[in-house]
Amino acid sequence: MPPPQSLACAISRWRSAPAGTSGHPPGSPLVNGSSEAIPVHFVACSLARALKFRNQSGMALTPDQEREWIAQLEGMGVTLVRSELERGKISPHRVHLTATWLSAKDKEAEAGREASKSEQIELARRASEAADRAATAAELQAIEARRANKRATIALVIAIISIIGTAVSIWLTHIDAHK
Repeated sequence: MPPPQSLACAISRWRSAPAGTSGHPPGSPLVNGSSEAIPVHFVACSLARALKFRNQSGMALTPDQEREWIAQLEGMGVTLVRSELERGKISPHRVHLTATWLSAKDKEAEAGREASKSEQIELARRASEAADRAATAAELQAIEARRANKRATIALVIAIISIIGTAVSIWLTHIDAHK
């Protein structure tokens, strides 16, 4: 691979090469196979330098850097991250990843609230059904209590009549015995 060189120098060397040559070392392959095409090694070197520059200049994060940043965000917590983002303290090349992380956290929190809300609704529904069953049972007990009261009243009336009948019978027997 040729030594590092600026993109402008390489392009000018390629354009100033004599006709029929491409300014590349003899025997190196050419893109598109023509003698006027850009040399493959030039394209590869330029691409590698551009990717390295992009990563070093902070325009893009590697997957490892993204994982590290997300771990840092997790450690900071949603409130602090949101505060740092609003104050502009997060570097520009991390803003998109940070905003995406915050959005995911907001969605998780919303899903948690919805789950909690639906769980609370389900608990309230079950409590309402239990209260309805308890009310129905209380009504049935009240009906049974009224029936039992009626039976007890009938039994008491029968007992009173029986006592009166017995008293009358004893009195009549007593009167007959004294005659």
